[in-house]
Amino acid sequence: MNQFSECNEFLLDEIDNLNEMDDILIDILPENQLEINNVMNLQYELFDSQTQQSNNVGLNDNGFSGNRDFNIEE
Repeated sequence: MNQFSECNEFLLDEIDNLNEMDDILIDILPENQLEINNVMNLQYELFDSQTQQSNNVGLNDNGFSGNRDFNIEE
């Protein structure tokens, strides 16, 4: 067998391997994509709830912003 034939055979084997891996990835992608979407939704919900909490922080009775009351004596 000459060098060209060996190289050609090697490349054909590699193409077969890549095609097999591609088929495997196509099979598992929908399941993984669903997991990725669920994680992204949870992260968005967490971020949204934190944003709403920070927007609800207003001025307290002493005129300071935040959740802590400061006692200022006159």
